[in-house]
Amino acid sequence: DGIAYEHKMEAIVERLYSISRPTIAAIHGYAVGAGLVLASACDLRYATPTSRFGVPIARTLGNCITLKNYKHLVDSFGSMRTKEMLFTGRLLTATDAVQCGFLTAITGEEQLMAHVTEVAQQISSLAPLTIWSVKEAQARLNAAEKAIDYDDVLARIYGSSDFAEGVQAYLEKRKPDWLGQ
Repeated sequence: DGIAYEHKMEAIVERLYSISRPTIAAIHGYAVGAGLVLASACDLRYATPTSRFGVPIARTLGNCITLKNYKHLVDSFGSMRTKEMLFTGRLLTATDAVQCGFLTAITGEEQLMAHVTEVAQQISSLAPLTIWSVKEAQARLNAAEKAIDYDDVLARIYGSSDFAEGVQAYLEKRKPDWLGQ
């Protein structure tokens, strides 16, 4: 069911977020939907110039994401860009993603993995306790936030006629006929 899927996705993202060492995303192509949420849990993010980013659920399946995963996107993109992506279904360019602070940098396709490896090696050569303290500070800030129940929203969306229509339209490769129900 949809709520179980969203909670499973949230748990995967939280696991990635809680890794005690810095995590680096190397993005070549599309980071969309769950892929974008996973990338948002990484500490540093590098992408190629042709990469695209977004959560087009308002124009595809008509589902929603958990509050925690929404917060990861807000923390990564800022409130306005996150709302723009979710409200419009628009995909951001790599340049857009750098400008709003989601990406650390844009790197050429041929250099992406070499650059990410170089950054990882540089980090691993630095003071381990300092690196740990940054991860620990972020973990404590996240833990300090109050848990808010959002399952009622998930249940409403995943139990809606619009979600069923979104899935059917997606499978039939047609535009959904949204009813707001």
